Formats: sequence, C-alpha cells, structure tokens
Amino acid sequence: MFILTTLFGWVKPDGKRRFRRAYVEVPRGNGKALAADTLKATPAGFKRMADLKVGDQVFDEKGKPCNVTAVSDILVDRPCTA
Repeated sequence: MFILTTLFGWVKPDGKRRFRRAYVEVPRGNGKALAADTLKATPAGFKRMADLKVGDQVFDEKGKPCNVTAVSDILVDRPCTA
C-alpha cells in the first residue's frame, strides 16, 4: 500500500496526479491464496473466486467498484487465508 500511496498520492498544483501509471513487482510469496469457493462482492451480487475473470468488477477495500486486471490458475495443496 505504501508504494501506491507514494505514487498516486502526489497531486500537482494544476490538480493532476504526478503519475498515472506504474509498474510494481512484488517478490514471490507475498500473495494471499483464497479458496476457489470464497465469495467476493461484485456490483451484480456475490461471485465465487473461481468464477471471476479479467474485466469483471469487484469492490475494493473502500467499497468502490474496480476491475479485475489479472487472475491466476487455481493452485492445489496450498494453504488459504480465511
């Protein structure tokens, strides 16, 4: 989160953001696996994680709709967060 607030928190005097796009790499092991049947809130109702695809909308941590930009394969034999 610190990276994003640092990049997108800057506002120039004309009201525009300093950066509009960023490329961020995160080391392996920093993602959080969720069970495929975990329900995620979307503007159209709840959807299972396994059913989400790029372009779908979900709600972000502030409750605003945002687009799914990437999905990964379903991993097996991995611990999942609750």
